[in-house]
Amino acid sequence: MFKICQKCNHPNPSATGAELEACPECGAIYSRVAQAMAAKAAPAAPASARPDFADSRTAARPVGAAAASPSGSDVHGFAERLRAASLYPTFRGLVRLIYFVWMVLAALALIGAVAALLSGSGIARIGGFLGGLFFALFFAVIAKVTREAALMLADLSDAAVHIAAGMKP
Repeated sequence: MFKICQKCNHPNPSATGAELEACPECGAIYSRVAQAMAAKAAPAAPASARPDFADSRTAARPVGAAAASPSGSDVHGFAERLRAASLYPTFRGLVRLIYFVWMVLAALALIGAVAALLSGSGIARIGGFLGGLFFALFFAVIAKVTREAALMLADLSDAAVHIAAGMKP
């Protein structure tokens, strides 16, 4: 089956016609692009025609619909706008502070490793250097992982609040 992507106009002579088949060029799923194009062409439904909250919970949504951004493809821009309007600025400040403390510990461990290498003697010199280096890397990795995990959770909760705010009670 021959298919032309409605998003990037890439021809796909080996298309199978499967429901979730994606364009090999841009990765867009043909059926979802067609739905989006149809929705864009159709006039918006009046507010009274929208389903209430109970209907929206039970209505079937396409996979990944909750993760899609309002603009459709600018996921990173959407995340940045979401962070800028975050409901948790104090939490984000606390995460930055904890990240800074972990990085200071990593720097101190690295300074200790260099000091052990320069002033130590024998096996203590090598052991102190390797131990300090290990702890410097350990603290740096812990700092990065905890910061990313905490900010990811904050982004998820922000997104849930924004989604819930858009639903009709």
